[in-house]
Amino acid sequence: AWKSENLWQGYLSGEDYHSIVNPPEGFIATANNHIQAPGGPNVATFSALNNRVNRIKQLLQSKDKFSTEDFKRFQSDTYSLVAERVVNLLKPILGQTEVEQELANWDMRSTLESRPAAFYKLFYKTIKRDIIMKLLNNDDERVAKFMYYCEYPVSRIVYTLLLDIPGYTTRDMLQHALATTLAQYKGERYGDVERVSMKNAVFGGRLPRWTGLDALDLPTNHCTECVKLGNVRHSMDGRMIYFSQAYRMVTDMSTDFIESVLPGGPSGNILSNIYMREIDLWL
Repeated sequence: AWKSENLWQGYLSGEDYHSIVNPPEGFIATANNHIQAPGGPNVATFSALNNRVNRIKQLLQSKDKFSTEDFKRFQSDTYSLVAERVVNLLKPILGQTEVEQELANWDMRSTLESRPAAFYKLFYKTIKRDIIMKLLNNDDERVAKFMYYCEYPVSRIVYTLLLDIPGYTTRDMLQHALATTLAQYKGERYGDVERVSMKNAVFGGRLPRWTGLDALDLPTNHCTECVKLGNVRHSMDGRMIYFSQAYRMVTDMSTDFIESVLPGGPSGNILSNIYMREIDLWL
């Protein structure tokens, strides 16, 4: 933002943006991925990896006709193409411990009861930290911690740079991160490590729990690499930050209604019986 060439220079015409009409696949899918044509203007500071949109395309190509129930299932899909790639790289060096064998046979889904999903989450966090520290040639944990919060660019580096860094091969990175993860993993399931709290926007969790204004410490199977997007992190000052979709919605265009799910519920009125009605559906 401090460079003049990055400031607004004017307006773009509609022709400057990428567009597509009647694609041969019969559908259009996006998931925060880069969609601009080569050489075209950048419409986002950082775009997401293609793993989520590629998974959506897989689901949309799975059969010819769909119902709204199919699309509800698609929006709750927790299969990770990134995990599939990383675990396949890991398999040649996995040992015979119980959790390593569970990881080798994992279905790549972040279900609440899954131990390999929890192990993979810890491993992925570890290897991201290792790669960034190596690229920066800096062993300062604070630098790695800061870079961890820059989810999109850091994940892109991990996904595309799981290859040789001078003096530090892919196998070196995998072995080091695996050993660190094995030492830290305590047998948790995914629902033990991925938990979210929903606090009233006005009171911010400051009132007693018995008031029923907040839904605290709930297990969720959302993940950063899945169609069912979600990620729990902590800011540099220790605050919990939760990233997820603002809402989920499906509709049959031959009808006059939609079905939607909002985080918490459709009412902000704390006295309403629908204030927290959709928490279970959301999670």
